[in-house]
Amino acid sequence: MKIALLCCLFLLFAYAEPSTQTPPPPEVVETVLGGIADTAIVMGHGPKAIHSFIDPKCEMSRRYMAFITKSPAMMERYTYYFYLLELKRLDSGGYIGYIFESPDPEKVLSAIMLNDLQPDEAQEYLPDEQTEARMERIIEAAKAIGVYKRPYIIYNGKAK
Repeated sequence: MKIALLCCLFLLFAYAEPSTQTPPPPEVVETVLGGIADTAIVMGHGPKAIHSFIDPKCEMSRRYMAFITKSPAMMERYTYYFYLLELKRLDSGGYIGYIFESPDPEKVLSAIMLNDLQPDEAQEYLPDEQTEARMERIIEAAKAIGVYKRPYIIYNGKAK
C-alpha cells in the first residue's frame, strides 16, 4: 500500500511543470492578458475580472469550473475569462479546437467540463487556421506570463 501511494505521489510530481522563472510584474501580466482577452470564453458578469488558463480535459480545471459556475454569487461578483490551454500529457488540442469552433463555445465548454461530455469527433478534431492562430496567441501569452499549471488563475495581475 505504501509503495502504491509513493508511486502515485511520484507520478503527480513528475507531471507537474514547475516554473523556474520569476513571474512578471502585475502591470505586465495585465497588459499581456489585455492583448488576448478576445480569445477568452467569458462567463459571469461581475465588476471584477478573473483570468484562468484551463485545459478542458484536466480534472483540476473541471473542479475549479464546477466550483465557480455552480455558485450564482461567484458569477455575479466576477467576470471570468477562460483561456483554453492544452496540457500536452492530456492531448486536448482537438477538444480546444472543437470548443472554439462550436456555435456556442460557452455552452460546449460547460458541457464538456461540467457534464463530462466527450464527443467522439472532439478528440481528433482539426481546427481551422483562424482557430490555430487563436490557440497560438494563448500559448504565447501563457509563456510570457509563466503559466505552468492548470488551472492557472490570475486576479489583479497576480497568480493565485
